[in-house]
Amino acid sequence: MLINHRNHGLDLLRMFAIVFVMLLHSVEILGHEVFFLRNIFEYGWIGVDLFFVLSGFLIAGQVFNTELSLSVFKNLKIFWIKRWLRTFPLYFFVLFVYLFIKPFLGYPFIGWNFSYLFFAQNYFDLKDFVQSWSLCIEEQFYLFLPILVFVLGLGKRTYVWLIPIAVSFICRYVEWSSGSLNFLSREQVAYLIDFPTHTHLDGLSLGVFLAKTQSSWGQWSKNLKLAVAIFGLFLLMINFYFNGPYLLGAATVYSFSLIAVGFSCLLIYFESLKIHAYLYSPAFRIAQWSFGMYLWNNLLMRVLIKAELTGPWIFKVFVFFALTCILSWLSYRAIEKPFLSLRNKILAR
Repeated sequence: MLINHRNHGLDLLRMFAIVFVMLLHSVEILGHEVFFLRNIFEYGWIGVDLFFVLSGFLIAGQVFNTELSLSVFKNLKIFWIKRWLRTFPLYFFVLFVYLFIKPFLGYPFIGWNFSYLFFAQNYFDLKDFVQSWSLCIEEQFYLFLPILVFVLGLGKRTYVWLIPIAVSFICRYVEWSSGSLNFLSREQVAYLIDFPTHTHLDGLSLGVFLAKTQSSWGQWSKNLKLAVAIFGLFLLMINFYFNGPYLLGAATVYSFSLIAVGFSCLLIYFESLKIHAYLYSPAFRIAQWSFGMYLWNNLLMRVLIKAELTGPWIFKVFVFFALTCILSWLSYRAIEKPFLSLRNKILAR
């Protein structure tokens, strides 16, 4: 039995992406006795870059497949209603929790400023709700992509969607060549390289390019797609073998581009993948809750640390994953799903 109304392979990739991120954040409760696992889990930040490739592909696919007989204004309105009723409700609810409820847990919201209301905090000194930096890049992408396509008419172009990769590469090179990165910690480098939108467009750009060229690579044979995926996996492994989990020095310039290419190669294979329901069902649920899991997991980690959770590392990681899944399921049912229904009613009009 197959579940046919969803794209199995892309849901699997989405599940992998959120699991990577969760493993990265679980490092905080592992303890020093499992040093080897800590080193492995610290690669989990690549889950965000996988999300970017997926988002670029899926969202651009929606834009490119839009009925262009409608007016520019209607196309923009429809797109933004779809995206913002999907992302705004849960984001602002979690922001409310950080602002007003988190202090009762003994962790005040540090570094609050009004940029959180406009998805611009990735250009400020993030001290809390740090994972929201990637949501800023996503929301800025949602804002400008339809303008580029519907208003400026770039939807007919193909290779123009690779330009943002060159822009980000050049911006990272300028930062690195100035020598300023040599005196900064990895965390400080993140604020200059990882978090700003203009230095981290590689994954979104390649995702858009894949959406634009899908009619070509979608016709490739299964064996050719598999070979491309193996090549992509090889690129990822080579990059991290030489650079380790934390990108410093020249690696800050080229690694994000290599990671985007690697994940794009995997997407080409996974996009047409079909699996049986008993294997796919868990992946579908995790993919469905992934937005909530991304928003909630850091806050839950703070709670577990404050509660001084004890036990074997595998138990602590299991509790972390289980609580995150439960809370994400609840918020999906109580917040995301009702607003998706509202969205559908608005669009039906």
